[in-house]
Amino acid sequence: MNFSIKRLLCVLPVLFLLFYTTQLAAEEQGHGTSHMTSDNMQHESTSPAMMHMSHADMIRSEKDFLREMIPHHQEAVDTSVLLFISTEDPDLKMLTKTIFNAQTAEILDMRLSYARWYNLIPTEFMYQSMMRDMNTVTGHERDVRYVQDMIMHHKGALEMAEKVLTFKGIHDETAIFAKDIIKNQKSEIDFMQNWLKKAGKN
Repeated sequence: MNFSIKRLLCVLPVLFLLFYTTQLAAEEQGHGTSHMTSDNMQHESTSPAMMHMSHADMIRSEKDFLREMIPHHQEAVDTSVLLFISTEDPDLKMLTKTIFNAQTAEILDMRLSYARWYNLIPTEFMYQSMMRDMNTVTGHERDVRYVQDMIMHHKGALEMAEKVLTFKGIHDETAIFAKDIIKNQKSEIDFMQNWLKKAGKN
């Protein structure tokens, strides 16, 4: 990989973050976050534990795993940007930035792999949102909601990653990716659970 491409890959996450924060800040000041689906409103009174139950069940192949994990990651990216904009907690600033950087890059990798292996662009489908509407709460309450929901969101990703690893004949890249999800998101779950304990919300 030449130097110019390396430099581009280094700055892309920053450019994406600047774009997201500008767009979402404008939406929050206006009419809310248009990227959130109607499911968010429906899930306002639904526990996060109930939201992740069906995602792993939908995966019956490596192809299903990629098609499901792409919007799953996108939801984590979108909600992380929302919290990055509003939170004053330095630990959550760091967490949301970490999730944004990692999962934005992984979305690109998944889309490229899907196109290469199946000669198709991943099609949009009805994604069942796993996180509650962030716009109905503010301040510390918003921080808590994000952390509670992201823990369950990560657990959903772990189930999906563990399931795809049971399939025979998956690509090495997918196996490595799934193992990385398990390792990294378990660590982030521990971080978030400790944050909730400190906040008195465990």
